Amino acid sequence: MKVEKFKKEILNALSKIMPISEAKSELSFLLNEHFCLSKKDTILNPEKILNFSDEIKEIVKIRTSTRKPLQYIINKAIFFNEVFYVDENVLIPRPETEILVEEAAKHLNKDSTILDIGTGSGCIAIMLAKLLQNDNIISCDISNEALQVANKNANLIIPDRKIKFIQSDIYSNIEEKFDAIISNPPYISFEFKKEMAPEVLNYEPHKALFAENEGMLFYEKIIKDAKKFLKKGGFLAFEIGINQSEKIKNLLILEGFSKIIIIPDLTSIDRILLAW
Repeated sequence: MKVEKFKKEILNALSKIMPISEAKSELSFLLNEHFCLSKKDTILNPEKILNFSDEIKEIVKIRTSTRKPLQYIINKAIFFNEVFYVDENVLIPRPETEILVEEAAKHLNKDSTILDIGTGSGCIAIMLAKLLQNDNIISCDISNEALQVANKNANLIIPDRKIKFIQSDIYSNIEEKFDAIISNPPYISFEFKKEMAPEVLNYEPHKALFAENEGMLFYEKIIKDAKKFLKKGGFLAFEIGINQSEKIKNLLILEGFSKIIIIPDLTSIDRILLAW
């Protein structure tokens, strides 16, 4: 009974800033990933939760009083069922980006050469390296702090694979040609700032979220010079924002890309774009 009362207290606190379904998910994530209590543990030995009651209360207090994302509080995020280290220098990996990795991987193999632009936490490059058993990935970011996070994650998750991390403003320090250029660039228009949740607006890095030209700036830059860095038959793969697919498609056609595939996310929003 003490356990149920404690869980109810925590969920009530969390539900002040989010729907109860999300509160339950956050509590489950906290117990599983930070305190290593599996779902089985919490069912068969629920009293184990009370061993961490003070720490759980403190984390939830920070979460509710500051609206800081739980992933940044505990420095952990899940992507493809892998635990990634995250801090405020990088975006928190999202499920939509898993679709980008899955779709790109369908057209790649262990020998493919891959450029990941704007790597952030390294989640795209790392999972491609793992899924494909590939050692031919260059991962770049303009932020040295982000590259440190990505390199840390590579060492944690794929210690037997090799990714080359480079500080580069898009192609500025890139010399090779690739079978694929993949990017989840900043794509949110600055005009949408006022609509964003405080968890995102106050904590996630703005340079990884927002872009000028109605969110199109980085697509324009990447697409403009892509042919110089793609091998014959190589392709571009992007995660894209709401209502951007047609604009990006037109940019690609102007630069000579003729085969373009657009893939929706689980909410039927155009989210992934591949182009040859």
